[in-house]
Amino acid sequence: MNELTHLDLCSGLGMFTIAAEWAQFQTIGFSEVNPHCCRVLKKRWPKVPNYGDIKIADWAPARNVCLLTAGYPCQPFSTLGQRRSENDPRHLWPSVRRAIEETGPAWFVGENVIGHTSLGLDQVLSDLEDIGYTAQPVAIPACAVGADFIGERIWILAASSSLRLGGGDDPMGPDKTWAGPDVDRLAGAPLRAWSDDALYKPRLFRAGTRRATQSQRNTALGNVIVPQAAYPILSAIREITLSCQP
Repeated sequence: MNELTHLDLCSGLGMFTIAAEWAQFQTIGFSEVNPHCCRVLKKRWPKVPNYGDIKIADWAPARNVCLLTAGYPCQPFSTLGQRRSENDPRHLWPSVRRAIEETGPAWFVGENVIGHTSLGLDQVLSDLEDIGYTAQPVAIPACAVGADFIGERIWILAASSSLRLGGGDDPMGPDKTWAGPDVDRLAGAPLRAWSDDALYKPRLFRAGTRRATQSQRNTALGNVIVPQAAYPILSAIREITLSCQP
């Protein structure tokens, strides 16, 4: 396993990568096709390759990554839409599953709207179990980390069955395998303040703005995750990963 490496799928404007940087992970790749988002990613992280379309990307260079994240499209599950699930052309979970199978990350963290809990989430959890992961959803809204909007979201935490911990005071279970997320432990992790280099700061989005329409910018912003909500999860994963090292 490559220590503290991160692959960011359905990357958007790179908010999972911001949270990963706070948690001291090194992002080694993106997967994004939106032209405006791609320009922002290239400007902000010029040395990180973009694998492009998640449906056809070759994941060989990212095998054995430590952490894979994906805020995959919410439109197939959102209560504000038609909720067509796998019949929606934006349904990308099967492509995310393929990426997980082909890269073999120690950890997977997914994000989606709360409506996913009543449509599609059971299939995601079943798929993760089928390919050798223990998974559990956790609800962390944006308002829980200091945002001035509710932002209800479901976060899917999954660990490979091959993950073994290195002894000591182990909160993950007596058999030294990951028994699911300790929600109290995650909630107690230090949070990043909203005043940090974070969501909605204009300089995050300057790249390509002259070439982007207001609609394109609004769409990109509307699809971002809240990095402050992802940070305590990724921080806890970092601590657990380091405990695995001899």
